[in-house]
Amino acid sequence: MINDWDFRTAARTLNIALVPFPEDQDCRGVSRARELALRPGEPHPVFVGVHEMAHIVLGHTTLPGVIEAKFSGKSDTRIKQEHEIEAHTVAILVAEKLQLIDGIEWEEEAEIHYVYHNGGHNEAGIADHVLANADKIRSAAQIIVAAGLPQGVSV
Repeated sequence: MINDWDFRTAARTLNIALVPFPEDQDCRGVSRARELALRPGEPHPVFVGVHEMAHIVLGHTTLPGVIEAKFSGKSDTRIKQEHEIEAHTVAILVAEKLQLIDGIEWEEEAEIHYVYHNGGHNEAGIADHVLANADKIRSAAQIIVAAGLPQGVSV
């Protein structure tokens, strides 16, 4: 990992509060509004944390983003799938940039396929959505990387 990058610094810079994990959740991480929580004992906390941070940076957790999604004419399932693939792609880009080699594992890669196959979407649907949103995804990754670095340091 890039030694100067810090997850807590990124959260603080992006005005994201790190909060306790809600007991009623059965997942690896949660993001709501400008709050992020990781399941205690999460084996890849930075990778999952960046994924949750990406939801916030991409606007998935704020009222304008939710309203825009609701009026898009897409089903709630499709919107959730698109949000998950966007956040996951951001996490992969950040992990690659920061050399979080052990942060990307086959189980996370399989999750991408599961989300789309479970929703009835094929590989082309994944690629089309990522390509259509590439600038937004790339920008979110760059914002997260920069937020976790000390001032004046870049990668």
